[in-house]
Amino acid sequence: MENMMFPQTGILSSLDVDKAEAKVAIPLFNMETDWCPVATHLLYQTNVEENTVEADNPTIYSDSEKTSVTISGAKEIETKVTLQKEKYGTLKVGDEVLVIFLNGNIHWPIVAARL
Repeated sequence: MENMMFPQTGILSSLDVDKAEAKVAIPLFNMETDWCPVATHLLYQTNVEENTVEADNPTIYSDSEKTSVTISGAKEIETKVTLQKEKYGTLKVGDEVLVIFLNGNIHWPIVAARL
């Protein structure tokens, strides 16, 4: 059975977002995986908050870090808008996830998707 593992569903039992690792309880086998990698697209999403500014014939200038924008209009009115990037996790303990096993080996699990 060790080299014949098919993808399994399980419940996320522990999560370390900084290390991009998780533990998953797999009810079918009454077991919990060791710390395993989590697909990076599951860890973060970016939410951008912005302020709305009205100007006649606006021209937009952005700084190199793309965190602030200067808008100037035909009347030479300059307004600075700050964009706040907020990262938040998409996974949490208790979520149902799909675990795949590299080369069918039970010792190489990867959390591939949230269900």
